Amino acid sequence: IRPGLASLVIQTQAFFTIGFAMLLAGERIRGFQVAALVLAGAGLVWLLAHADASATPLGLALVLFAALSWAGGNTAQRAAGPVNALSFVVWSSVFSAPPLFALALVMEGWPAVSQPIVQADAGAWAAVLWQSVGNTLVGYAVWGWLLARHPAALYRPRVASIGGACPGKVPVLLGIVLVEVAAEEGLELRIRLLVRGEVLVA
Repeated sequence: IRPGLASLVIQTQAFFTIGFAMLLAGERIRGFQVAALVLAGAGLVWLLAHADASATPLGLALVLFAALSWAGGNTAQRAAGPVNALSFVVWSSVFSAPPLFALALVMEGWPAVSQPIVQADAGAWAAVLWQSVGNTLVGYAVWGWLLARHPAALYRPRVASIGGACPGKVPVLLGIVLVEVAAEEGLELRIRLLVRGEVLVA
């Protein structure tokens, strides 16, 4: 599955997060939010229906499982209450690193793990810095702070709807520009359905 498509599919964590909140915490969503979720879901289904051969059933299943895991993390963080969100993210990262490293060794082997570290240039390390500090520490700390204080259907309040409602669109566009991934016909319309649905939920 292409990275751009994966970055869109993994946003199904929104559906899983809201579903967990309804099932475990008894939360309810309003009618317009149901309509928004249906709109976003329609865009996602349309996107998958017109995906190229690179999107295999196994690849899609793994990304959906990742989305389910993300929703599980959201649910656990919400259950923890208004704790120090930055500390929560830091300790979560500490506990997640060893199994992820072990999986990388088993599935990819030491050469595939070590060579990118040795051969990485300044741009690659800048990307690592952004992912670790910007996205993980800052982004998820703010995310957790919002999750602890708002219902699941509103876990992307208005400020998050500007940048957080279209997290999949940016990787798709970057894939087209930087990795020369061919843009499929109608892809823009499908992304718009996803984004508009998530903005309406927010």
